Amino acid sequence: YYQRPLVWSLKDKQLLIESIYQNIDCGKVLVRKRGWDEIKELIKQGETEVGWNDIVDGKQRLHAVKSFMDGEFPDLQGNYFGDLSYNAQHKFTCHQLLSFAEMSEKTKDEDVIKQFLKLNFTGVSQSEEHINFIKSLQSKI
Repeated sequence: YYQRPLVWSLKDKQLLIESIYQNIDCGKVLVRKRGWDEIKELIKQGETEVGWNDIVDGKQRLHAVKSFMDGEFPDLQGNYFGDLSYNAQHKFTCHQLLSFAEMSEKTKDEDVIKQFLKLNFTGVSQSEEHINFIKSLQSKI
């Protein structure tokens, strides 16, 4: 609920794919785990999009990698994932340049929001409106 929509341009996505090709570390994806009690409570409150994990930081990167692998856009050389050799595809899917860190299921929403605001200031800038929305969520918790 605190994430902004997808905002990366084609060029942003292609540059991430190029970073992976060149073995450049692409940063950590921060994920918050959710416990069964929290999932049940969210469903009781009428939430329909509930998962065991929340992506706190890394949504744009994960979406870019997934959509490249799904053949939705080419890399900077004009190659789609399906055009790559089996070995190149295997190397791409097995890279360790996008790693994960987890926040425990005991992490409170206010701590997730604080962490989100700390991490989301590079790359494609968030609009002032979205940052104010996140801060308003923080004040309600």
